[in-house]
Amino acid sequence: MRIIWILLVALFLGVAESRAQSQMRITTTNRSKITVAVDGRYFNRRGTAITVGDLPPGRHSVKIYAIQYDRWGSAYQRLMFQGRVTTDYRMTTNVVFNPYSRMANIRQIASEWRDGANDEDYAAYKDGAHEESSSPVPGTPAASSPLASPAPMGSLVFSKQEALKKKTDGESTDTKKLATVKNGLSGETVSTTQVMDIMDWFLFESTRLEFSKWAYNITIDKQSYKDLAKKFEVSANRQDFEAFVKKHQ
Repeated sequence: MRIIWILLVALFLGVAESRAQSQMRITTTNRSKITVAVDGRYFNRRGTAITVGDLPPGRHSVKIYAIQYDRWGSAYQRLMFQGRVTTDYRMTTNVVFNPYSRMANIRQIASEWRDGANDEDYAAYKDGAHEESSSPVPGTPAASSPLASPAPMGSLVFSKQEALKKKTDGESTDTKKLATVKNGLSGETVSTTQVMDIMDWFLFESTRLEFSKWAYNITIDKQSYKDLAKKFEVSANRQDFEAFVKKHQ
């Protein structure tokens, strides 16, 4: 009888442990729509806040993507943050990313666990789903969750880039747009991801090719520059770009 009682207690504790994991809630200060990836799992939905439930406590790889639109109105994703975030047992870790300062504020609050709730969240996590919300969650500083690192970016901060885009959009021709961009980037450094974004500001692929070559010298992560080749639909332009990168790397 004593052995049976011990086994029942152990089973009960095991079930409780499996249901009481941790969760993470991700949002931005400007409440823009985002998508996220946690531990290599991409959550294929968009929202102003995304909650991933029933995560195993510990350090997790987190990527936050901004939803942006090209000149045809098609949505695409731009990586703006990547790093590692620690979650604790029975705690909700809130990650609030500021696209202007490129810093993440990480806080934790005690989670309210209900029987069966985590089983659903865990199934969603395994299948790559997520929960969306629009209300901010308060919290207290999380000493055990160190500030993670943003994706590589140069001196061109988000606010400057947005202001430059607005000014460039006001120009009627690619010649004027390119001149405006070059003037606006004078003295700045950028990342490959930012170059990729700016390429979409131009009307013609030939201008994008010219800009991509010009921006190479001010790019901080040149090892990723070859990734821009996918931006060229015309094979001659793509080959020209690839030859340029090969020559300079």
